[in-house]
Order: sequence, then structure tokens, then C-alpha cells
Amino acid sequence: MSNSSSDASRLIQLREVVPAQPADPSTVFSGSERSTIYFRHPGYPQFARQNILLKLYAFDNPFRGLHYGVAHTACAMVACNAWDCYFTTLEGQRVDLQADELLTAENYYFQIPGQENTRYPVYPNFAHWAFPHDDLPPNWPDELDDDAENSSPLRPPPSASGISQAVQRRDDGCLITHHHDFLQTAHLCPRAELRWFRENSLSDYNLNKSLQGNNTIEDVSNAIALRMDLHKAFDDKRYVIVPKRGKWVVHLTELTRTLGALYHNTPLKLKRGISTKCLLVRFAWAIFPGVADFLTRGPGRKIKRAGGRGGAEAGWDYGGGKRHEEEELGADTNPGRRIISPASNAAITAVNITAKAQASSSIFPHVSAHSRRYNRA
Repeated sequence: MSNSSSDASRLIQLREVVPAQPADPSTVFSGSERSTIYFRHPGYPQFARQNILLKLYAFDNPFRGLHYGVAHTACAMVACNAWDCYFTTLEGQRVDLQADELLTAENYYFQIPGQENTRYPVYPNFAHWAFPHDDLPPNWPDELDDDAENSSPLRPPPSASGISQAVQRRDDGCLITHHHDFLQTAHLCPRAELRWFRENSLSDYNLNKSLQGNNTIEDVSNAIALRMDLHKAFDDKRYVIVPKRGKWVVHLTELTRTLGALYHNTPLKLKRGISTKCLLVRFAWAIFPGVADFLTRGPGRKIKRAGGRGGAEAGWDYGGGKRHEEEELGADTNPGRRIISPASNAAITAVNITAKAQASSSIFPHVSAHSRRYNRA
């Protein structure tokens, strides 16, 4: 017996086989008709799905369910930050739910009080969205709750180059998995959106007030630590971080084979120093590409451009189905690219353009060729 025991101690000890990825409800996250909800604009015809403003995946219930607060915030942002909006069924019945309850029908109309069944304007993309200073969505906390995790005293880095070290020290590993290997620093408002960040005065919320110029976006409040693969998924708009039931959780926004089954609705322990406003920016950045189909289907669309904090606004009737008009207005048809509009756009007054009635050269004579240049988002 002693020899046998001694021999066994010299053998390598193998672990158990890694368990298979969850099988249920992963089918919901990898594609199913019941995992989709369509939010429709009441001012446009339903024919050929021309009035679908947003399509959101309903992963909060295996049989179709979407957190009301998430859906409401997404639609309201697109509808020019109309937080007093509400949903109705296709039959016109108003939907009265609390933020943490679930939407379960396949279709809803998105209504604005006083503008029911009218062609109310929408922001065409993230570049035109105006950050709602002092008027955040009703279900979006202005700052982290008192029970947010404390970390070691956080001193803003002396320069932008110190952001990664400071963020990874603060978060003590990946914010989702708590792993320390292959750790990266993910910006909440992406670096490619620096112009938007500056025009909308998001640096007002920086912890490091000494950051200037192009470095204003390199603040620790605008970054979190993520494992490399989760960082890529974050930048691919596969998920966002949102409030649900009093906690910040991972919310999947796209179909995945295993990511959703592993992490959807996983609570996160956010550390002090992470900006909830920048989390809202990231949410908007992930949602707005979904508006592109609405802009190019059917009749002209009434849109609004915001010129940053306190800037001018202008409305157009967006000509459906026209690629050149779409480029002039900078629709996010490619989530990896966006138009940088010239500063002169801020002075444009309201113009109505019927769909397919005019060529873009006559519609937007003020827009010079350089407005068509693309930057990586």
C-alpha cells in the first residue's frame, strides 16, 4: 500500500475536463425570432417595415423579454433625448411598466407626448447626438451609488500616458471576469470620438482637470479595465454596461455564440472614479448605428442635428434610399466609420427635402468635398 501511494504521488495531477459552454439559453443569444423587438416610429407607414426605428435584441427572457429602462433610454436618445416618451402596442394601447419590468411583445410604437403619430425628428447618428447635460435619462444614475466599491486612493495620472496603469490599478483586473491576464484599458467614449467629446464638453466631468487639447479624452473616468477579448467585443458594440435592478450589469446588444450565455445580466462591481455619464456615452455609441436602416427606407425622414453644448440645431427631411444624401448627413451605415461634418453646419437653418426629389448637390450646396472624408471610429 505504501509503495502504491508513493508511486501515485509522483504522477502529474490532471484537472477535470473544461465544461462545455452553457447550452440553455445560448440559443436565444445566437439567433431566434423571439429574441427581437421592433420599435416603430408612428409618423411613417408600416408598409414594408419602413417605420422600424430600432431593432433591439430581447435577451432578458428566453421567450422574448427586454428591460423596459434599457429600451426606453435607447429610443428616447434617438428621438432627440425625449425622456417623457412612452410605448404603445400596435393597437394603440399605452404600455405602463416600471423600469425593471420586461417588454415582451414583438412590436411597439414609440410615442412622444403632444406629438403622437407625427413625424417627430430623430438624431441620425452618434455624431449628431447632443449629450443631455443636467438632464440624464430618468433611470440612469448621475453618479455611482454610495455602495460602489472603494479602491485605493485614486490620484489622476499626471499625464495622459499614465491612464492605463491608473485604470488597471483601480479596477484590479478585468471589470467583468476579474482576470489579470491579457488586461487592456478600454475607453468608454472611444478615442475616435474626440471631436464629439470636446464639442459636447464631456471633459467637464474629468477627474484630471489639467488634461488639455487632444488629451482631454484620456481621463481615468472615461476608461475601464477589460480582458483583451472582452475589450474587442466592447469595441465591436456586442455589449454595453447599463443599470438594472439597482446594479450595473453587462447587457448584450448583438448575437453571440457564447458571450451572451456567459455574461448577459452579470452584475459588475464598478469602482469609484468611473463616470456614469461616460457609460451613457458608450451606450449611445453602440445604439445609434441601428438607426441607419430607418434613415434609408421609404419616405423622407425628419432629422435633427445638434451642434454640441448650446450649439445650433437644424432639421432636415432626410431623403430615403439615397446614398449620397446619407453621406452628406453622415449616417452610420458602417459602424466603423463616420463623417466629420464641417463646422459651418452649425449655422444651417431648417430645410425640408422630399425623398428622391433633388440631387444632393442642390440640397446641400454649402457642404464641401472635405465633409465626405471618413475617420475610423
